Amino acid sequence: MAIDYIYKMRILGVMSGSSLDGIDLVSVHFQTDDKLEWSIVRTETVAIPNAISTRLSSIVNQTAFEIAEIESLYTKFISNAINDFVKKLDEPPVCASVHGHTVLHLPEIQTSWQLLNGGMCAALTGLDIFCDFRNTDMSYGGQGTPMAVIADRDLFPGYDYYINMGGIVNISYRNNEQWMAYDIAPCNQVSNFYAQQKGLEFDEDGQLAKQGSVDGDLLESLLNDAFIQLEPPKSIDNSWIKDYWIPAIDKHNLKIEDILQTYNRFVIEVIQRQLTSKMGKILITGGGAKNKYFMDLFQSEIGDGFCIETESYEIVDYKESVLMAYLAYLRMNNSINFIGNATGASHDVVGGAWYSGKKL
Repeated sequence: MAIDYIYKMRILGVMSGSSLDGIDLVSVHFQTDDKLEWSIVRTETVAIPNAISTRLSSIVNQTAFEIAEIESLYTKFISNAINDFVKKLDEPPVCASVHGHTVLHLPEIQTSWQLLNGGMCAALTGLDIFCDFRNTDMSYGGQGTPMAVIADRDLFPGYDYYINMGGIVNISYRNNEQWMAYDIAPCNQVSNFYAQQKGLEFDEDGQLAKQGSVDGDLLESLLNDAFIQLEPPKSIDNSWIKDYWIPAIDKHNLKIEDILQTYNRFVIEVIQRQLTSKMGKILITGGGAKNKYFMDLFQSEIGDGFCIETESYEIVDYKESVLMAYLAYLRMNNSINFIGNATGASHDVVGGAWYSGKKL
């Protein structure tokens, strides 16, 4: 892809996932001459204090004052993490790109709320802060997600399908000359929830799922759910998973092991339904890429026509933080960072709010 601008800079990307176990920070070096080149300089994950993560997990049930208070606390925590991280770098970033914690994601009313006080973060770090990337796209009729398609296209060329198995499993792929990208189904948010009922943080290498059996009724009900049947573009709100999806699973009164085994098979089948060809190269990232049991099942189910690859664990763990850095890189250059064909917006968009951290 031809890029007209020439820039060389380091940008800090900061991402917090729906699991609320920590924030991922990555310093990314970008350089554009004849083509875009990039590399990871340093990475780090910082655990979110329980006092903050507990309140974030129930944020939609809090009062306006309580939400404002936790936004301030969360912003200060992120700002301190950025400051500590920057001290470890041999070259400071020109800016930081911060996702914030998703409180609500509601395409039907064209709004998404990523909790973060961008102005406060800029003041506390002394860095320009980029945030709130989704809302411009949504204002033009887009889903505001998945954002990853721009990074899949530009930073990870050479694959036919890009599947990210994080809290939600989403996909990017090129259909003729148009890029498609959308959420497929809840993913690690569900498996983590049930593993935690067993006192585990997550189902490492499918140890619990291995002990279970597939429940046909649960599998059929999940596959026939209205959202799963919905044509893209489409996206998932975290509160929908908590308030609707998990209770729908619980109605089947199954053992945890059977739920996890069934859910593995469900995720594999819904991914299969998105593959428009019978062969190709698939890049899988996100926490699910580390689950050897799931990955072995996936390879056996989709067949030998597909070559499944994962990047290094550094990319698997920090790809979304790299994405945040790249969104800011494009935003600084006033370049498109949301692809309208993928999100459903009426046209491509340059998204993201920009708060200056410079003292005049």
